[in-house]
Amino acid sequence: MSRQILDNWQLYLLLLIPVVLTIIYKYIPMYGIQIAFRDFKASWGHTGSQWVGLY
Repeated sequence: MSRQILDNWQLYLLLLIPVVLTIIYKYIPMYGIQIAFRDFKASWGHTGSQWVGLY
């Protein structure tokens, strides 16, 4: 199994590109979506603002 991985390392490198782009453009922005569910005050920031959920 590890021999096949070593033989085809170029394919795994090509697979790494879409995985990294998916993380950057799909998962990291989810942190900013929290503002919609907080009583956001810029002076308190993300973590200091109170969580209100769907209220």
